[in-house]
Amino acid sequence: MLKFLQQFWQMPAKHKLIVFKAWYLFIFWDLLISYLPYKWWKTSLFKSQHTFSDVALAEITLITRLIEKVARKHFVRINCLRRCAVQKHILYKLGYQTELVFGVKKQQENLEAHCWLTFKGQIINDSIEETSTYVALVDQHSNQKNVLKNLK
Repeated sequence: MLKFLQQFWQMPAKHKLIVFKAWYLFIFWDLLISYLPYKWWKTSLFKSQHTFSDVALAEITLITRLIEKVARKHFVRINCLRRCAVQKHILYKLGYQTELVFGVKKQQENLEAHCWLTFKGQIINDSIEETSTYVALVDQHSNQKNVLKNLK
């Protein structure tokens, strides 16, 4: 934790602000997901807006890595949905259009789910090795809202 704090104080102000926002938003999203019905917060996961045309993947990757560090040091239970919700929220506020992808796989007799974010078709917050073990519920050309709106 001490190393993280030392790194934090050396960050540019813009990155410190992202870390503070992520810390708060992990609590916010944990409470939303834990205590409110899905229908009340699902639209926040699928917001879209104009993307900056000249945005570099490196900038988005840097932001998601900062948020990943916060997630590893946070006291709330962080799973892939909470992680993606916070990252999507922050990236959306910064004007970056990301897509939330849900995937499933069968592990023995159990069905397991996982989610990750993509930007212009590239995975930004997970590894190819991990996501390739899942089958995406929808492909990048279909409308995820239509598929997921009926989840209860």
